[in-house]
Amino acid sequence: MRKSSSIRFVTPIGRDLSLFKSVLTTFGHQPNTDWHYQEDGYVDVVLIDLSENEHYVAKLEQARSLGRVVVLYTKDTIEAPINTFVLRKPARARDVLSLLATAEVRIAALDKQAQTMTKSAAASESHHPSMVDSHKVTFAY
Repeated sequence: MRKSSSIRFVTPIGRDLSLFKSVLTTFGHQPNTDWHYQEDGYVDVVLIDLSENEHYVAKLEQARSLGRVVVLYTKDTIEAPINTFVLRKPARARDVLSLLATAEVRIAALDKQAQTMTKSAAASESHHPSMVDSHKVTFAY
């Protein structure tokens, strides 16, 4: 089943943004997912452009408030925290395609995790207490 996923690139460099949008327009229709660019609002994937030697912690917090999967776009070699990916500058079209495939897998895992948590919550809510006597409570399933 095909799905649609959103992506945003946060950068002060207009040329990089235009290049990324161009690659996305050309290659955004992947076998399982149609990727579309979204200017604002919460997205599935957010790319954050880091300047050279810029520490990523502050931007990482901002990025996590903007999207489910975070990608740091940087020239620096960094060890990314869990659930964060790195796209090396300058990115080529094949790098972006690889990123989209990786992000697609991560989004599917997040969706599955959310479904599991929802099912667990629904199951625990379906257990109704019933009185056995005035001192004991058991759960009816």
